[in-house]
Amino acid sequence: MRKFMNKVLIVLIALVSLPSFAGVDVISAIYNNSTKKIEAQLQFGGCGTPKFKIEWDRGCYETIPLQADGQVVQIAGDDGCERLNQKTVAFTLQGNPCGTGHHLINLKGKGSNNDSIQVEVN
Repeated sequence: MRKFMNKVLIVLIALVSLPSFAGVDVISAIYNNSTKKIEAQLQFGGCGTPKFKIEWDRGCYETIPLQADGQVVQIAGDDGCERLNQKTVAFTLQGNPCGTGHHLINLKGKGSNNDSIQVEVN
């Protein structure tokens, strides 16, 4: 009986320590000058049809060049499924506090990676 309980405990520990992914991480991003959109390579969890948006933080920083902070959030398709996905998504600059002139965007996801990717808008 003791050996059986040890095996059950090992299985439970293994299940608890399985990796899971919540949120979305920005792997890379560029500004496409011809489409006037940010093209971001995203990593995210879920099995549903994903939808994303950029939430803009605060206002436009008055540095040289101007800077804005944005966070990519998943607004649909995060259904608790633990499948890990990657996809390139294009975002408009709608709502960007610095507008469409030359500036930098510090873009990050709302996932396990808190690193920002800096995107130059021309």
